Amino acid sequence: MKIVFLAAFCISVFSWALDELHVGSSSTASEIGSFDEARVRVGGNDRQDDPRTDQVVEVVNQFFKGLKIKNQATRQYRQHITDDFFIFEMGKKYSMDELVELFQTGGRQWISTDWKLSDFRVSLDENSAHASYVNTGVFYFAQDGKKFRSDLKWLESVYLVRQGDQWKIKFLQSDDVSRETKEVPAD
Repeated sequence: MKIVFLAAFCISVFSWALDELHVGSSSTASEIGSFDEARVRVGGNDRQDDPRTDQVVEVVNQFFKGLKIKNQATRQYRQHITDDFFIFEMGKKYSMDELVELFQTGGRQWISTDWKLSDFRVSLDENSAHASYVNTGVFYFAQDGKKFRSDLKWLESVYLVRQGDQWKIKFLQSDDVSRETKEVPAD
């Protein structure tokens, strides 16, 4: 019932915005120049051809590039997050420092971490954005004299805000889809 109500509400709001554009009799019509702009103002722009979409996707990809185990010491990931960033993963809230500390627990020697992000869906507002995507990770590590490969898959969602002329990640929600770890031959 809630979904039906929400859909009806969205349709009525978008219909109103479109009517205002065609009638041209209100201040809203003069402020909103096209239906796409109305979508940005009223309910978010989910058009994937908006150039800001590419900017948002790039920020998320660069965050994960900086988070790779080989790049963690440079703290590149910090360029792409707000000062109050946090992540909710594995049923717990983590600050950025706590997230990085997770890599140091469990007696593992990390060999490599790699994330591939796909199936982005981006909604934009003037000063904020939401993106959801599939994150597929392949991690190699050594533990107790053995080498392991972990194949992981998450469904993730990020909330970004504009700071000056840059998008920054404020919040990341990560939900496990699948995990498999197996021993592999040592090099």
